Amino acid sequence: MKTKTNTNNARCGLLSARPSGRLPRSCAALLAGMALWLTALAPTHAATTYQLDNGSISSVLNASDGTEPLDNWFANKFTAQAGSNRITSVTFGVFTTTPSSAGSVVLYLVTDPGGNPALGATRLYTQAFTPLTGNGTSVSLQSIPLTSPVTFNPGDRFLVAVFIRNVIGAPPNDVYPYVLDTSGVATGSYWDRSAPNTFNLDNLSQAKLVNQPLTPGGFVPGNDHIIIRATGVAPANNPPVAVCTNVVVSADPSNCVANASINGGSYDPDTNDVITITQIPPGPYPLGTNAVTLLVTDNHGASNACAAVVTVLDDTPPDLTCPTSITQTTDPGQCSAVVSFTVSASDCGGILDLSCDTPSGTAFPVGTNFVTCTAVDLALNTNTCIFAVVVQDTEPPLGACRPAPNPSGKKIPVSGKNPSSGQNPDGYYQVLARDNCDANPQIYIHDTASSFVAGPFNSGDIVKLKQNPGGTPTPAPGNPPIVAEIHLNGDAIAYAVDAGGNVSPDGCYMYIPPAPK
Repeated sequence: MKTKTNTNNARCGLLSARPSGRLPRSCAALLAGMALWLTALAPTHAATTYQLDNGSISSVLNASDGTEPLDNWFANKFTAQAGSNRITSVTFGVFTTTPSSAGSVVLYLVTDPGGNPALGATRLYTQAFTPLTGNGTSVSLQSIPLTSPVTFNPGDRFLVAVFIRNVIGAPPNDVYPYVLDTSGVATGSYWDRSAPNTFNLDNLSQAKLVNQPLTPGGFVPGNDHIIIRATGVAPANNPPVAVCTNVVVSADPSNCVANASINGGSYDPDTNDVITITQIPPGPYPLGTNAVTLLVTDNHGASNACAAVVTVLDDTPPDLTCPTSITQTTDPGQCSAVVSFTVSASDCGGILDLSCDTPSGTAFPVGTNFVTCTAVDLALNTNTCIFAVVVQDTEPPLGACRPAPNPSGKKIPVSGKNPSSGQNPDGYYQVLARDNCDANPQIYIHDTASSFVAGPFNSGDIVKLKQNPGGTPTPAPGNPPIVAEIHLNGDAIAYAVDAGGNVSPDGCYMYIPPAPK
């Protein structure tokens, strides 16, 4: 490894260049050239120079030993500034190189929290270039525009390195590609090397500051900054990308409108930009198809737009209100009841039809009847309800009785001269019954002097009643047309019972002549 002190610079203490980038020997020329160079490097409103060196040369150097060529790597670390975080070119202070040397500009993102690239750095960009050969008397500033500019986030720490393979460090062909300034500060400038064609650009674990040896007691390039600079500009603002998608949503059943987003993943290609998304109109949207525009604006004011359709559907069944079960008694004299009820339906989109399979005002028969009602809204959504109409028969049957003729005499005998014999001294009676629902209500005959009940009998039956006070009430089959001969302790009362268990309220009293004494 060797360093070489430039005698002109030692006397003048300045790094300078004509517009051609050459270092003159005259101090007067150096001063004149310095003014030109600094003017050329002064940042404008459109670009910023990242620079650690102070613009003066202390020495030129290589990182090669003896007669062996070695791969040389030197870099400066910078912090990306907002508004100039897009690196577009690298400037390399070069003294001499072997003709047609292979060089590379390499940019790294320093990932180590402490900023030490040996502990963490990721290579982001590599671009080959041919270093200037130099004439051995002047330092040149070689500008290397980046084919693909590299953008860092503001605040990122990044390395700008110049890598040259096979640098010869032994006379008479030795070269000195790199240049140190006169700052007396090495912070931020790093170096590393390897055997020819073996340097791994992705492994900086051995990199050191230029004022430190790579191995104990080894060569130290110097306590100054390497002259490697970068030019940064504000990243070009790309407009956001608006992405739309058609959407279908269900309406709120309370008002038949719905909110919806047509944003299908709009984004901004610039990493740190923030976008604002606006829908025109903003919603909520009514039933049907709604044309909507999506406007996407970034924090720089750039915007883009797209359009889509929001389709709002009424897919909610209408509200349907039905009565609970209805219980009603039969209409007088009828085995049915006319029942009225109210059914209502509502829907935010409107009702197309409301109907029941048995309308209100229908005569419902005795028993449990089920009614089904259906509502249909304008979107053809349906809803149904079912309720029961229970008609109960609480009307009692009508019971009656009348004297019947003696089958032998074919006529009803009259009372004898003895009034105590009463009416119908033969004791023949016909029992009758009629009901609003039951076509054949049952008839029972009750003994007024005991708890005995005979029956059941059908309406129109003829019975023979005999009074036997103190005896045991008994029924016995009669001879047709008499259906029964009944012995009672007292008189008889006939009453009717229908199928619903309703009992005629007033029994029919039948007088029975006492047995002859």
